[in-house]
Amino acid sequence: MKKILFVCFAGLGMHAVAQNTVADSLKPTKKIIDHTTYDSWKSVVSPNISNDGVWVTWEVNPQVGDGKLFLYNTQTQALDSFNRAKNAAFLYAGTGYLVYKIIPPYRITRKAKLDKKKPDDMPKDTLAVLDLASKKITKLANVKSFSLNDYSTIVMAQLGKEKKVQPVLTKRQKKKLKKNPPVEIKSDGTTLVAWNPVSGEQKRVPYVTEFSIAAKSAATAYVVQKKGKNDSSFVYTVEIGSDSKLKFNKVHENNGWSKSVQFDERGKQLAFLTTADTAKTNKLYTLYLKREADATAKLLVDTSNTKITKGLAVSEYGKLHFSQSGGKLFFGIAPIPKKEPKDTLLEEEKYVVDIWHWNDDRIQPEQLKQVDKDKKLTWLTCYNFSNNELFQVESDTLKIVQTVQKGDGDVALAASEKRYRKSQTWETQLPADYYLVDLKTGKNELVLEKKTHTVALSYTGKYLTWYEPVKRDWYNMNLQTRQSVLITNRIDDNLFEDNNGMAEQPNPFGIMGWSKNDDFIYIYSEYEIWKINPDNKEQVSCITKNRGGEFNTELRLVKTDPDAEYIDDSWLLLKSFNHHNKREGFWTYANGNLKPLMMEDARITFFGKAKNSDKILYAKMDFQTFPDLLLNDINCSNEKQLSFANPQQKLYNWGTAELVKWETAEGRELEGILYKPEDFDSNKKYPMIVYYYEKNADNLHQYRSPRPSASTVNLSEYVSNGYVIFVPDIVYKLGDPGKGAYDCIVSGTKAMIAKGFIDEKNIALQGQSWGGYQTAFLVTQTNMFKCAFAGAPVGNMTSAYGGVRWESGLLRAFQYEKGQSRIGKTLWEDREAYIRNSPVFFLDKVNTPLLLMNNDADGAVPWYQGIEIYTGLRRLEKPCWLLNYNGDAHNLTKRPNQVDLSRRMLGFFNHYLKGAPMPEWMKSGVSAVDKGKVTGYELEEAGK
Repeated sequence: MKKILFVCFAGLGMHAVAQNTVADSLKPTKKIIDHTTYDSWKSVVSPNISNDGVWVTWEVNPQVGDGKLFLYNTQTQALDSFNRAKNAAFLYAGTGYLVYKIIPPYRITRKAKLDKKKPDDMPKDTLAVLDLASKKITKLANVKSFSLNDYSTIVMAQLGKEKKVQPVLTKRQKKKLKKNPPVEIKSDGTTLVAWNPVSGEQKRVPYVTEFSIAAKSAATAYVVQKKGKNDSSFVYTVEIGSDSKLKFNKVHENNGWSKSVQFDERGKQLAFLTTADTAKTNKLYTLYLKREADATAKLLVDTSNTKITKGLAVSEYGKLHFSQSGGKLFFGIAPIPKKEPKDTLLEEEKYVVDIWHWNDDRIQPEQLKQVDKDKKLTWLTCYNFSNNELFQVESDTLKIVQTVQKGDGDVALAASEKRYRKSQTWETQLPADYYLVDLKTGKNELVLEKKTHTVALSYTGKYLTWYEPVKRDWYNMNLQTRQSVLITNRIDDNLFEDNNGMAEQPNPFGIMGWSKNDDFIYIYSEYEIWKINPDNKEQVSCITKNRGGEFNTELRLVKTDPDAEYIDDSWLLLKSFNHHNKREGFWTYANGNLKPLMMEDARITFFGKAKNSDKILYAKMDFQTFPDLLLNDINCSNEKQLSFANPQQKLYNWGTAELVKWETAEGRELEGILYKPEDFDSNKKYPMIVYYYEKNADNLHQYRSPRPSASTVNLSEYVSNGYVIFVPDIVYKLGDPGKGAYDCIVSGTKAMIAKGFIDEKNIALQGQSWGGYQTAFLVTQTNMFKCAFAGAPVGNMTSAYGGVRWESGLLRAFQYEKGQSRIGKTLWEDREAYIRNSPVFFLDKVNTPLLLMNNDADGAVPWYQGIEIYTGLRRLEKPCWLLNYNGDAHNLTKRPNQVDLSRRMLGFFNHYLKGAPMPEWMKSGVSAVDKGKVTGYELEEAGK
């Protein structure tokens, strides 16, 4: 009160200021986002719309805890919700049932984990079926998995293992049981429930190991497996009888095992594997087929078949699948399994060695990563029912990469990388030779050699199309005449993406698809869609009317029917993106006319269209707007918001995002994004963090939920805490990636300082992976940044060049010669380029406190790269910290680690950029003895 009176006597100018101050103090103060906020933020996932467009479901889930399933009626606008419900699906069109799973409460599951319950004793899921008309819910407990489709009213649910409850018996009953003990049946299977919600019928079958439902019929099959002195298996089919009741048919039984039951699309044929082999592993299997007219299954292929190469057999690891019409059956074969010899050596008597041979196709780490896959390698084989021919279409060097019309076509495309496999050590785009395979005879023919980019068959298989990266054009081959023609010579637009300074050839924008009879191919350019006659290079038209280029807008097909196999351009829905202002929207192309439906300052995600209705689902977002689920009609004239997942956002100090542009010292115009606090005041000076990774300006309208960080600054959290975040685009020059980063980041930072509201003495850098490398490099080149965080940086390109990406087993050399690291030459061709771009050689120039994160299970950047930087700076007596999250990945995957990183990173920046006290972990570290017990989060006491 005294303060206000004093200001009143100070004069009219000060009186006005006092009034503003009082008014401001009466405004409700918004909350600041921190680590305690994360769990309150939810996500909208798994949107689904019924075929008739009447019903919509979606889930709203927290980052940790129990979520909800929502059900909305588009006609009545009624909204229902179901706690802990997931994986909703609408039962057979027209029946009016919703099927979903109810998971146990998070607190109960968490307690069971704390109590170290065995998997069989953990809380189980429940299956629920909701009658959409009556709202009646029927439940089935202890469900492990369930399946249904659009063509059946049957729900198949496999239960988890059930705990046996021993009944309380009288003495007489015990005596009787002892005299005549029951035969105990053992099995790896569990109970299968066949449930018809329409009739209410429910049948239970024990000892089921697997089941399968046909894609477009009610046909279902399952395997019953029993263990004993002689293992036995049974294959059954389930169908709905004429009396609408479930009918079970045994179609096969044998001593041994059965597996891999698979129907054709219409449920007319059933294939599966069986074996009488008693070995625990490496069993020898045979292939059986059951046709609709047959009562039981019949042997189709075994080792006695003369069409199978001697020494090969049907493999249990090959995927069984029919062609779309059922005219062909594809399966895998492999060498006959060898019996493992009995182990006669003690462990201490065995040698263990990897032999790295200079001429191996793949280096040992890659081989070791692929051991399990190599052991299960199969070669695709085709049984053609039209001529009852069986032939092997794959080999150890030839792999099918494409069939046409879901296998019904008589031609397939195969590729062989064998000749070039060694070159993947230094090539980012591995070449391959391409073969045409005749699916009537099995014969193959070499048609293209050493192609690195897209090679594809047309919809019916009449044509072969490929992209030539050096010429940067598309070519087409008529497979009847074997004539090839350049088909994009009349297109005056870029057909290839910008590779931003990499030595590799740029990728094409791609093929949109083919018309039904292969009359036309549709190809993307930078902005447009081109319709081209595959035989006549002169017959080319731009169906987007050059409007894309005119408005700097990229136009791309939205696939409204996920089952569509070809392009019908009588009506198309297109997604648009304006590269200049980052606006997105929908356009239609109908009967030759192009029409914009919606263009907004937002990012748009399309989820789907109702099969038999014009209703569509999508989400719109920008930095301030969470992507809630939206419902609209296909002409975008009736938008309605369905979900309201995060209403609490209005309680928090959020932020804004704006597109900024500047020129580098060389005069190149660049773009970036500037994020500012919601309560931004241009008269104040703000600390700024510069974050980067390649180009990010196109993400202007991306929403950023508060969540723990896997490796980078959480933008919404930092602007809420009073930081400005600058995200510049970076363009690179081949051979000098470090300099490219320096030029773009430093010029952009200076341009932001020039705006007048950035505290130029309190600016930091933050980058992860490739961005982490750039951070480590920049602090060796300039002292303009107060502090820096580098996540998973490469510090020494000379040692990293010959290292291994342990996640894949690949040698790292390809990154430097052709990929992101952009040196463009081998270490021996340009040694100086590797040295001048390596931070460790210039650590003596560093005057910027540096926080590193390099994790010992990082499969992309070997963590010793961070150690080289850390040990160098430590030797030079320069402030440096290294965080190693034990057993975690390149980007943190474990939530507790993510929360910990978020707290330490914010504490680091707050200390250097805001003058906050230094956290104890920065001041004194945390000893190995105190690891896991002491966090070091607490701030140093004032004056110490």
